[in-house]
Amino acid sequence: MLKDYPQSKYTGQALFSLGNYYFDKNEKATADSIFQVVYENYKNESVVNLAADKLGKPKVVLNTAPADVLFEEAEGIYFDKQYGEAVKKYWSVYKLYPETFTAPKSLLAAGFTLENDLNLVDSAFAVYDTLVTRYPQTRFTNKILPKVNFYKEEKARIKKAIDDSLKVIQDSLKADSIARNTPKIDSTSIKLPDSLKNIPGNLNQKTDSLKNIPGVPDQNSDSLKKLQESVDPFSDTKQNFPIPSDTINRPKKEELKEEIPPLTNFIKRRDLLDLIEEGESSTTEFKLKFTEPEKIAKVMISFANTKGGYLIFGVNDDKKVVGLESEKTEYEFIKETTNFYITPEIDFLVQFINIDQKELVVVFIPESFNKPHRIQDYKEDLDLNTAQVYIRVNDKSLPASKQMIRIMRAQSSSSPLVKYAIGDLEKKVFFYLESHETIDVNTLAKTANISGRRASRTLVTMVRAGSLYIHTKDNGEEFFTVA
Repeated sequence: MLKDYPQSKYTGQALFSLGNYYFDKNEKATADSIFQVVYENYKNESVVNLAADKLGKPKVVLNTAPADVLFEEAEGIYFDKQYGEAVKKYWSVYKLYPETFTAPKSLLAAGFTLENDLNLVDSAFAVYDTLVTRYPQTRFTNKILPKVNFYKEEKARIKKAIDDSLKVIQDSLKADSIARNTPKIDSTSIKLPDSLKNIPGNLNQKTDSLKNIPGVPDQNSDSLKKLQESVDPFSDTKQNFPIPSDTINRPKKEELKEEIPPLTNFIKRRDLLDLIEEGESSTTEFKLKFTEPEKIAKVMISFANTKGGYLIFGVNDDKKVVGLESEKTEYEFIKETTNFYITPEIDFLVQFINIDQKELVVVFIPESFNKPHRIQDYKEDLDLNTAQVYIRVNDKSLPASKQMIRIMRAQSSSSPLVKYAIGDLEKKVFFYLESHETIDVNTLAKTANISGRRASRTLVTMVRAGSLYIHTKDNGEEFFTVA
């Protein structure tokens, strides 16, 4: 940035960040020299006082809005890695100056810090939700809105699952309590009316012998049914009460109720029609019906490993809505696929939706925070040589290269890139890219006269450091560009 855009309005901030980088590396002399440049040349920008704090010099009086001053103070605290205090300061900007442009920016910064630095996910999404609710039209909201919506759906789904489980337990306990506390009724002890005392047999005999006798109800009458129910009041227990696993013998498999899919309404009919009209893409795939589980697993894995996407059942490749015979059957197949063909487990949402009297099943797979996902191989650790990992490229689900797998694994890891320095190899990459738009592993290996393995690791590390971007062609080939 400093080299290519020396007159940018972000130059002062870029210099301060560079100084902070050397400060974290304990290269104080270099850091102080950069902070001094900021302090002397950017006196009209709030970053000057961040540099002043680092140098121990007097702060400069700026003609800055109070909200901006408070935000810069929060930034300084954040750079000092006092994350809890930084969140409080960011939040105070919103509370004290809610009508300023800085307020939504502060909420985003507070949520980011809670989520990524303090790992307080629920607190982070509470702040994000405030941002979405209070400032729905800002660009800061657009950054996190999809993530917030998915989080809310998941919380609602989990709450419903818990509530349903509690209801089953409560009903089971109630049924068990009634069964234990209600006395058994012996039909032989029922006191018959005088008119029946001389009748041979008892109520357990066939009722044919009781026909036309005064006081004895007809076998099809309501009164006889009630009498029979009084003899065996729990004859319909299986239908009226859930089966408690601990107190009543588990019923046969055919007696279990059909599972209800965790349906959600994450897409409107109009939006679905727009998706279908646009055709298959990097985030949309059509399936006429469920085919082989492994093929469906590849698509779901590719979405989870890339940017997420919609898998729509009941639409053919020509964008024609055909519909499904049984949407619940498709759901069961999808569930089996995620349970037995994909590892680690992926998140997904399901919606049944009717288009022109034809039922479709829409599956939404969000981008995962636990990449890379692969076809289930029952291995404890990911094996780069055998793992079947897929990514989404345009409208195809393609096998991921070892470089891409390493990048995904590093991005999902909680371990940051601790040490990174620009060496001779990295300089050769930048030198090559000054005259060429792209570079790949083979090109770097030949240019630098190194092994392909070393070239691959170098480019992957540069991607992790934010110096390069990785791209994948339709044929699966990969190349890198300057970030």
